[in-house]
Amino acid sequence: MVGDPQVTAYGDSLVAVWPGSMIACEFTRFTEHRDSLSAELNVTNGQEASLHWSRVNVASASGRTSVVRALEEREPGQPWRQMLDRACQLVARKLREAEPSVVLAGQRAPGAKWFVKPWMPRDQITILYGPGGSAKSFLALLVAISGLIGHPMGGYWDVPPLKRVLYLDWETTSAVQDDRIWSLTRAYTAPPEGSFRYKRLRRALTDVISDVRVECARHEVDFIVLDSLVPASGLEPEGADAAARTLQALDSLPGTKLVIGHSPKGDAEKLQGTVFGSVMNTNLARSTIEVRGVQDGNQLALSLYHRKTNNGPRAPSIGLTIVFGDEDEGDPGIAVMKTESDPDSDSPAVRILRELARGASTVSRLARETGLTPGQIRSVLNRNEKFGQTVRLVPVPGGRAKETQWGLATNETAGDFGR
Repeated sequence: MVGDPQVTAYGDSLVAVWPGSMIACEFTRFTEHRDSLSAELNVTNGQEASLHWSRVNVASASGRTSVVRALEEREPGQPWRQMLDRACQLVARKLREAEPSVVLAGQRAPGAKWFVKPWMPRDQITILYGPGGSAKSFLALLVAISGLIGHPMGGYWDVPPLKRVLYLDWETTSAVQDDRIWSLTRAYTAPPEGSFRYKRLRRALTDVISDVRVECARHEVDFIVLDSLVPASGLEPEGADAAARTLQALDSLPGTKLVIGHSPKGDAEKLQGTVFGSVMNTNLARSTIEVRGVQDGNQLALSLYHRKTNNGPRAPSIGLTIVFGDEDEGDPGIAVMKTESDPDSDSPAVRILRELARGASTVSRLARETGLTPGQIRSVLNRNEKFGQTVRLVPVPGGRAKETQWGLATNETAGDFGR
């Protein structure tokens, strides 16, 4: 059997298979230096787990010779020299292929722009962050399972159908997450068999990204949850380099990515919209969502705030309440209900937006309704007027000091406030 094998990429692995043969050479964990290209090589014949496994310098004839000798001892009669030489040559060529340039013609992008409009852009990174105990993992599970079973389960978001979810977890165990899935879905239906995959990790994402890419390719993953950003970033997670390397590695994976982050300690108002760590976390994410929670017995009232987006207007805040059943009373389930968000936790721009959405108003009236100072209100109104989002209407009749009324330019621009 001599001839060219077919080389197929599975994430970061390249597999050479000869047509009509069970023999396969899988190359993984590539390392390239000035005068060498090395990889881990696993040779199988479909009958045994492995004929040979070693690290080999793909570009070295002497390095390949030692592999040929080992294979001839294990399974004589095969043209191992010709096969291995050709496999290494084609694998090196495919590995070094650069993505070609393309012509841009200013056309509308094909396919859906949003995973959940406008909270999560499709095939990009969204960070969901908040203090400890604010049910971020439950919310991530709620989104993932909603897409797998085709039901919002009491939440707001209309999640599109998902084929396969991969949950990358640095914080807990598979048993804990499996129990959470059961508690969330017991009143609905379980996810289809094999649709929810879980991977426990203890090293930085950049250390294991090759394995994760292979798994995503083999299982056709289209939604990824990363729980959570700090341990996934490895050493010095607050640094810009760790943030950039981690999120760029994550961005190389297929599908939509939802990252669980944490809020920094300190003044909540001053740090509003801030993810713990480097500012690169916020800059590289295409959307960020802050979650705040208030515990009351077995109920956790959550408010979600859309803090950043690169693809359009931000969404108004929403509220959810998670009700935890009492296992001692035979109710271990978890229910999710739509509720009102906490209006006082919204940004000044969103609070002004909420009032103007009810009708035109003056600065003094807005100050009474929102609790903001007239100076804060004028700053927001003037800034948004420049962008055509708020408009000055007629002065209030009567009296010498007539106040100007303000209104929204259009109802559709309501979500643009505060950008």
